[in-house]
This record gives sequence, C-alpha cells and structure tokens, in this order.
Amino acid sequence: MSFETIFHRFSLSIFGLVLAILFVLTPSINHGDFIQSTISSKTLFFVYGLGVAAFFFSAFVLSGSFAGTIGISWIDICMALFISYVVANRYVIQDHHGFSIRFVEFLGLGFLYLLLRNLPLKWHHWLGLAIVISGIVQAVYGMLQLSGHLPSLNDRFGISGSFFNPGPYAGFLAAVWPLALGLYLYRASAWPYVESKPDRPASVKYRLGRYLLTNIPQLGLVSIFIVLPSTRSRAAWVAVLLSTVLLLLFKVPKRRKWAMRKRSQIGLALLLIVVAGSSLFGLYHFKQDSAKGRTLVWKVCTGIIMENPLFGVGYDRFEAHYMDFQADYFSKKGKAADGALLADNTQYAFNEMVQLLVENGFFGLMAFGLMLFFLLRSGMRENKLNRVFLSVLLSLVAFGLFSYPAQILPIKMVGILAVSFLAKNSPSCIELPTKDLSSAWQNRMVKIVLMGGAIFAMVKIHQGTKERAQDLRTWKTAMIAYDYREYENSVKIFESISPSALYSEGTFLMNYGKALLLAGQHQKAVAALERAKYHLNNSIIETALGDAYKESKAYSKAEDAYTHAANMIPHRLFPRYLLARLYDDWGRSKKAYEMAQMFLSMPAKIPSKAVKEMTIEMELLIDKYEKKEYPRTLKKEDAVQAVN
Repeated sequence: MSFETIFHRFSLSIFGLVLAILFVLTPSINHGDFIQSTISSKTLFFVYGLGVAAFFFSAFVLSGSFAGTIGISWIDICMALFISYVVANRYVIQDHHGFSIRFVEFLGLGFLYLLLRNLPLKWHHWLGLAIVISGIVQAVYGMLQLSGHLPSLNDRFGISGSFFNPGPYAGFLAAVWPLALGLYLYRASAWPYVESKPDRPASVKYRLGRYLLTNIPQLGLVSIFIVLPSTRSRAAWVAVLLSTVLLLLFKVPKRRKWAMRKRSQIGLALLLIVVAGSSLFGLYHFKQDSAKGRTLVWKVCTGIIMENPLFGVGYDRFEAHYMDFQADYFSKKGKAADGALLADNTQYAFNEMVQLLVENGFFGLMAFGLMLFFLLRSGMRENKLNRVFLSVLLSLVAFGLFSYPAQILPIKMVGILAVSFLAKNSPSCIELPTKDLSSAWQNRMVKIVLMGGAIFAMVKIHQGTKERAQDLRTWKTAMIAYDYREYENSVKIFESISPSALYSEGTFLMNYGKALLLAGQHQKAVAALERAKYHLNNSIIETALGDAYKESKAYSKAEDAYTHAANMIPHRLFPRYLLARLYDDWGRSKKAYEMAQMFLSMPAKIPSKAVKEMTIEMELLIDKYEKKEYPRTLKKEDAVQAVN
C-alpha cells in the first residue's frame, strides 16, 4: 500500500473524527469569559472546529484521485440557491447590515453541509450516534441542575442545560429524540456490518458496532424521556410526539398497512384527529399567556410582511424592526388592545416560517419551501435511514412552528446533518465528470498549490476568529465594570475594541451607549444609541436615548423617545415615570401632572422595590402641584439599574 493511500485513509479518519467531536461537544460549550457565553462560545468553538475539519478534508481530497464524477442532487441545488439568495439579499438588496453571530453561523453551516456532502455515507451513521451522545450529556446536565448539584444558566428557571433558557434546551433534546429512536428501531440497518452473514465471522468491529448502536440510542431515549417534561416546553413535546408517531408508522410493515380495513383506517384517522385536537387544546391552556403572547407577535409580524413582502428586512434583522412595528400597533390599537399586558421586548417571531418571511420575504420562503419539498420526497424513498432523518426534520419543523430553533446553533447542526444525508442518498440530477491531469508532475503541483491555499485559508479563519474572541472577552469585561457602576472605566474598555469589529452590532452599541450615558458623555451616548437602532431597537434603547437627549436639553427628542418606549410595551411603568419627570424638568406642569396620574392609574404587572419607589415619587409629584413642594427621592441611575 502506497504512502498516498495510507495518508488518504488517515485524513478521512481524522476528518470524520473532528466532525464527530464537533457534534458531541458544541452543545455543551459555555465559556464564561465571553459575553452571551451560551451563544458566542458555541459559535467560536464551531468555527475553530470547522477550520480544523476543512484542513483534513482538503488533505483527504488532495491525496486521492481527481478522476470520477461529482453528483449534484435537487437538494444541493436548492441549498445553494437559498444560501446565495440570503447573502445577496443581505448585502445587495437591503440598506443596512452589521456584524451578526447568527450570520456567521449561517455561513459556517453552509460550509458544514459541503463537508458532510463529501463524507462517505456510512460516516453519517456515526455522526448521528455522536449527536445522541451529546443529547445524553445534556439530559444528564439537566438532571443535575434539577437536583441542585449544578446551577442553571438562567436564574428564572431551574433547568436550562448549557443553553440560555429551557426553550432551546428542550428544542435540542426534541431534535435528538427521533434520531435516537430511529437509530434504535433501525439499528440493524444503521451499521453496514451489523447484519450477520453466514460467511462473515463475528469480529470485534461487528460486536462493538452492534453494542453501540443498541445501547447508546436506548440510553438517549430514557434520559431524554426523564428530563424533557421538566422543561415545560409545549413545542418540544409536540415535536417529540409527531416524530415518534411518524417513525412508528414507518416501522409498520407495508403488508399490514394494506391489510387494514377501510373502516379501521377511517376510525384510526378520526381517533388521531381527536387526540391531536385535544392535545393542542390542553397545551394551549397549560400556558395560556405564553400562547397569547405568541399570537400578538404573529399579528405584529403581519405588518412587517405587508410592508416588505418580496425581500423582507434582511437576514437577522428581525430585532431591528419588530419593536418599532409593535409600538405602531399599540399606538393605533391603544393600551386595551389584545395582548397589551403580554407585550415585551421581543427577539424572535416564535415561528420560523413567519421569521423567514419577515427577514427574507416571499422569495426566501419559496426557495426554502422548494428545498423542503425535495427533502420530503427523498425522505419518503424506500430507505430506512432516510425515514429516520426525515423524522428529525419533521421534529425541527414542528418545534419551529412555536419556537426559534433556527437561532440555536446545536439544533441547526442536527438539521444540517439530516439534510446532508438525504441529499447524499438522493439520485443525482447532474453528473459532473472530473479527471486527473495528463502527468503525475502536474497532478502533484496542483495538489501542492491547493493544499497551500487550504492552509492559508485555515490560518486566516483562525486569526479572524481569535480577534472576534478577544473582542467578545473585552465586551464582557466592559459589562462587568458597568455592573459595578464603574462607568468611566467601562467606557474606556468599550472603546478599546476596534471600531471595525462590533460597532455594527446592536447589543454592543446598546451597552456602550448606556455606559456613555451614565458616565456623563451624553452627546456620544446619543450617537451610539441612534446607531444601535439601525441594528436593534427595544424599549431599553429608547429610554436610554430619551435620558441622553434630556441631559442634552433636547426635550422634544427625549419626549419622542420615551413615548416610543411606552408604545412598545404599554403596560410598562418606567417610560411613563420618565415622561412625568421630563415634563416636570421641562416646565410643562400640566403634562407632568397628567402623566403622574396616568402612572398611578396603571397596575404594576410585577410589584418590586423599584415600582414602589417610583410610585412614591409620582405621588410626591402630584403633591407638588397641589402643595407646591417636590422632594426628589430616587436617583436616575438607581431606577435604570433596578428596572432594566
């Protein structure tokens, strides 16, 4: 065996091993040195891992022969069309775009798809098993959080896994469930050497494969079944139920399906409809306020879609537009509008199809829908593992109708593995022939040049990722100083970050602007917060902007900002409190008096010390205009810290 052949096989093994490690570890990564660590640290690890995988993939390809054919399926074409459209829409059609971790993940997932498409098909079975292992790790992590042995990463919930709240945690477990169930049900087909043959001895490889593909999926099913109810995620429960029913129906032999009498089939269909309807009704009333809140979000989203029907507002720009439309919705409907008491600063549409329409318009939805059609057609082919990965996609789609799996990297990685398997196992619609060059010398020169290019690309990816990692660490340090009320020091740390890095990231600009405000740099705060609104807008930015304008004596602009914040979330008291103080300082006594009365007439959704102190101040403000005295008791920065 030649050295090139040995190196070719070695590169393939390391390439597959790196991908397996990426699938196992990415969901559990949470490095506290980074801002938004449950998101950013996963992304950084993912990008680093892709760079290493790409290097060994290049070595694998270049150490082999160029001769052969490249098969392209309809799924590949649709995937390329969708990615190309999203990139073109973001950078060419839309007016604004900025730094986005989610867009970095989008490009990385496209590259991961390319790597998986060129991985031998049998490796997908092992990568599926790697995902099940990661699900087991997360389930055990959740159990330890529930038992108090590990802290939850969200103070509001007792369980979150290594995610920022129970929603994405449950969504990840729901994505792993059909993979574990499918690999167990079809374990004899999942490993090419598991099916015993008369002329094949029971080798160590055979016994190990059978043991792993029997016991790991079983352990995954049991552990997820134990912990999933504790997440209280209705969307995850629905996803698990639907994918389980689909897999069990696929498992029923075809001859038994045809043997069922027509009357029995009708009865079974009616029973399923009744059970499904009763389940949905019960789940709706289980957390009714949450369901009504999602309905409000979808109503507001229709306004965005109507104004941007064809191209949407751009990938990952939902946050830049949604709250403005919610403010407009309540300014027209009034505080008594349905869902007013449930309104909040919203980051997601809680329906991936709705969010796809909002961000990428009708053309984006059509491209994605076309890909789903070919995935469904591929999944229904007479192949057992095709059906397993189709059930994984069904679980993701079902979860995505009520939540936000497309915002969570580990969930998207599971989906990409399913799509790549179905694409690789689909018939090719285009065959591209390739051939070696005429001489061995030319072949070696081309391979050396390409390998050098791969190494150069890997180095550049490493450098860029290292720089972003340092920026995210610095951002976290600046926020620690801010939390300790060291505002001037926080501003200095913020400004040590290169302007080309995060100065087009909405959350960064919001944090930087608030630090500038509390450090007394009001003009710079206005500039940062106004810039933030191009990439993100919410009531926090509007109230901070109002404070900055007020300190700059731009009272009219401060009034607009506070009023906009009040319209965004009508039940929230803080903007009304700020408006009353603004009118008082502005000398508009009648408006100050009326706003203070409005504040006192509004019930507090969540009573707190800050609400009590603001209430006392509003009572004193009213008393001022009746008794001509007004002692101010609450400092502005205390109110900002307590309420925000």
